[in-house]
Amino acid sequence: MNDGTLEIVPSSEGFLVAIKNGELTAYARGYSEKIVGVAKDILAADCPWMPRELVELARDVEAGKTHTIALSDWLATVPKIEIANDEDRARADKAVSALRELRSILQAAFATVLKQLEQEAAQWIQRGGMGRVQ
Repeated sequence: MNDGTLEIVPSSEGFLVAIKNGELTAYARGYSEKIVGVAKDILAADCPWMPRELVELARDVEAGKTHTIALSDWLATVPKIEIANDEDRARADKAVSALRELRSILQAAFATVLKQLEQEAAQWIQRGGMGRVQ
């Protein structure tokens, strides 16, 4: 999934998480409070090394706007930096905590999506879908 995209879409029922990879698009709900919390933490951390794409995502979430981000831009990146003073260390700890929480949300969303896809595949097979695979 590292080559896919994550889209956060505001709706009347909270945020919808859309995970897109090639021709596949999967949706998950139920992460609104966590997404808003992570966005606030990213903005509050105000770390200069935070990937720009994540800061833009956080700003759009806070403003209630749709935002799409490529997973490869940041998913595997947690910077290793030397922190000289306590103030910078506290900001960095907050930022890294927010990134870990966002990764946790994505892992939960991926698990939800995978379960949905497995259920759909089982239903497709029960309807005689085998043999139509190209």
